[in-house]
Amino acid sequence: MTKVPEEWQIPATAQAILAARIDRLAPEDKPLLQAASVIGRNVPFTLLQAIADIPENSLHQGLTRLQAAEFLYETSLFPDLEYTFKHSLTHEIAYGSMLQDRRRALHARIVEALEALHPNRLAEQVERLAHHAFRGEVWEKAVTYLRQAGAKALAR
Repeated sequence: MTKVPEEWQIPATAQAILAARIDRLAPEDKPLLQAASVIGRNVPFTLLQAIADIPENSLHQGLTRLQAAEFLYETSLFPDLEYTFKHSLTHEIAYGSMLQDRRRALHARIVEALEALHPNRLAEQVERLAHHAFRGEVWEKAVTYLRQAGAKALAR
């Protein structure tokens, strides 16, 4: 506050404020938050662990820091540990701050991870699989899962 008010740099929007907060994260925490944003608003720990490419201990520490910074919060311990973005806007900005190639690659990895983590429960995850296959440009799987999701919606 030593500068005159005309020299203050105040972001014009809430989005700019959140983007600035995300940019100030530690170098290891920003990619973690971005990877979580690709998964979606709700982030199962096992899925994040499968795509994050960091040791489990470092993953827990990063998630603790992201909780302390109020980007994520723990929503479920049982049956599986799950996190949720504190605000939808935070989720959108973290997702939008990624390079498109990295985002596409993470979506494709999520499809692989979901198939590996839940091989007997793919029908339960078909909408999520369809979304990530389409966004990951895994076209053969996208067609298959989108058709299955459509059939499931029609049956409802």
